[in-house]
Amino acid sequence: MHNADAETTSPSGNAAGWNFDHWTQGEPASQASRDSTVSHSGSASLKISLPQGDDGKLIQAVPVEPNTWYRLSAWVKTVGIPNAVKTGANLSVIDAMEFVGDIKGDQDWQQIVAWGQTGPEQKEIKIAARLGFYGSLATGTVWFDDISLSQSEPPAGAKIISFMPPPPAPAATTSSSAALVNSVVIGASLAFLLLAWLAIQNRSVLNHRFADLANGTLSWQQTASALTLIAVVIFG
Repeated sequence: MHNADAETTSPSGNAAGWNFDHWTQGEPASQASRDSTVSHSGSASLKISLPQGDDGKLIQAVPVEPNTWYRLSAWVKTVGIPNAVKTGANLSVIDAMEFVGDIKGDQDWQQIVAWGQTGPEQKEIKIAARLGFYGSLATGTVWFDDISLSQSEPPAGAKIISFMPPPPAPAATTSSSAALVNSVVIGASLAFLLLAWLAIQNRSVLNHRFADLANGTLSWQQTASALTLIAVVIFG
């Protein structure tokens, strides 16, 4: 990792190699900086201050090897993070839905450590030194120092987090199933129209048969046929 101890300053005066991103807009604004007055080692640390509910994170893209275990760690200090917030200070990988840490309240320097394995085609991950998380807004101040990412197999009982984004959810309906539904609807509509037409035709024939029966102009075979048709139209 580049400038994991925040000792190098960018031209703007912030910590070189780190980009700040946050969710909530408006005033008072969330801020991130290189703090030369607080450190775990050396002369500076990364600082995130969230005066209103926010998910604030300092991000750095780091090249990695596919299908490889890594150890991710940092030293963390916090002030004024309410215990009521869902997620406190933590380390995570952007787009992965897990983290290590969750430090709240007023805490002196402590180390957070987790292991994760990269995917078969993963060649880069984005490390996030963070206060808050997806769907979890926080307030307060956190300092990060001596952040580290190194290849290492996890020991027994180690904290494991995902370095990979979750797989995409399957589509609710595929194009083929949607086409099938449309075909069924069209078929049912045509069948209804056909039955309605047949009913109208049968009613017309029925009227003629009633007239023939009334006039006595049918043979007994024709009379039987007419009575059958009447029964079908009335009861069928």
